[in-house]
Amino acid sequence: MGLVSDYVAGIFACKVIQTQTTQLSVTTTEGPLALSNPNRFELIVLNLGADNAYISTLGQPGPTNGIMIGANGGMWSTTATTDGEMPSLPWFVVSATTNTNLTVIEVLGDGG
Repeated sequence: MGLVSDYVAGIFACKVIQTQTTQLSVTTTEGPLALSNPNRFELIVLNLGADNAYISTLGQPGPTNGIMIGANGGMWSTTATTDGEMPSLPWFVVSATTNTNLTVIEVLGDGG
């Protein structure tokens, strides 16, 4: 695929088979951010909306139970090299007060 894919393959001992980008409109009702996927070794979330978003692996994300991704350009990521199995877990999301728009990038491997 290219130099970057070869570099990533060396770090993770697998080939990058897919990078998935999803545009997600988030409301004040909890919903899925990313389903469980044992082949996902990196998850990146960009908040391009006008409101904070909260994410959690436990469900019911919010200000007291979740990771805040700030409005207007906030970003959060998790990768297997630093966070173990966290990227592969199911993640849930909610917006603080209004709708907000997220870009979700999932990097998937072939499992070695």
